[in-house]
Amino acid sequence: MQANPRPCSECGRDQGSTRDRSTIYEEAVMGLLLEEGLLTLPELVLALCKPAGSFSERDGIERAVRDLVGAGLLRFEGDSLLPTRTALRFSTLECGC
Repeated sequence: MQANPRPCSECGRDQGSTRDRSTIYEEAVMGLLLEEGLLTLPELVLALCKPAGSFSERDGIERAVRDLVGAGLLRFEGDSLLPTRTALRFSTLECGC
């Protein structure tokens, strides 16, 4: 998973050099879960990594999940992860849906 050096199509912000890796992983995790709605951690890792993803990729995703749960944007329901109501509401405000 690498930073995209192009500007974001929605906000025009540079998607490259100014963001650290943890932010890139958090955005990828949130984006996928907002789109899919419900995934287990292994399904999330598989969706975001190549089949033989490196330890650092898997670790980055797991850290992003931990941080997003801590921030109240994701929650576990059994073994599955899903966005909280707060994250879903913010997502609709952000994109204007």
